[in-house]
Amino acid sequence: TIRNFFIDEAHIIGEWGDSFRPAFQDLAVFRNALQSSNYYLRTFLLSATINNYNASLLSEMFSDQDGQGVDFFAYNFMREEPQYFQYKVENSEKFDVFIEFFRHLPRPAIIYANTPKEVEKYSLALQENGHKSFRIFTGKTISEDREEILAAWSRDEIQVIVATSAFGVGVDKPNVRAVMHVSIPESFDRFYQEVGRGGRDGLSTTSVILYSEDDLYRNPDIKKMGEDKAW
Repeated sequence: TIRNFFIDEAHIIGEWGDSFRPAFQDLAVFRNALQSSNYYLRTFLLSATINNYNASLLSEMFSDQDGQGVDFFAYNFMREEPQYFQYKVENSEKFDVFIEFFRHLPRPAIIYANTPKEVEKYSLALQENGHKSFRIFTGKTISEDREEILAAWSRDEIQVIVATSAFGVGVDKPNVRAVMHVSIPESFDRFYQEVGRGGRDGLSTTSVILYSEDDLYRNPDIKKMGEDKAW
């Protein structure tokens, strides 16, 4: 008889379940079906980045049928390993500056963009400048390639991954020395979680955000609060 039901990275139910992987939102239905067939089922929703929206959504989706709510336990702290840098460049200079950063970025490194299309553009820029020592990883990457990339990454056979947020959930590599964002993440929670994939061995790691005016224009939250307050 099932007594415990765990969902890791529970925040993706709300952040990814609307469009990218709607099946995530079926987890609540599946859990409720188990609940009805078990005498007692404890549900654990685990995440390092639960914001107010996700907390409200998960409470509504996973509250018991008798109206009993969900209890949240959080232990949040600022990690000391990352050093944070942000560079604003002209739209026309961004790819050239990115190539220069790539040459000097500490390895192993993860380079994050927001969409598969952006990943393809930056990968093409690297290839056109003679760089081949990287792999791409997005939601479109097929299962066989995912397994091969993750295995090679864990063995230090790959030094750089250019990816969307699809790369990282469940990936625990201790010696990542740099995390670079070439697009402004949709939320601070996502940014902090992705930066947290560096320096898990307790040694220093570098966080770099490379952005242009176009990136600010595409991010309504930053336009609303103003660039200075955002940083």
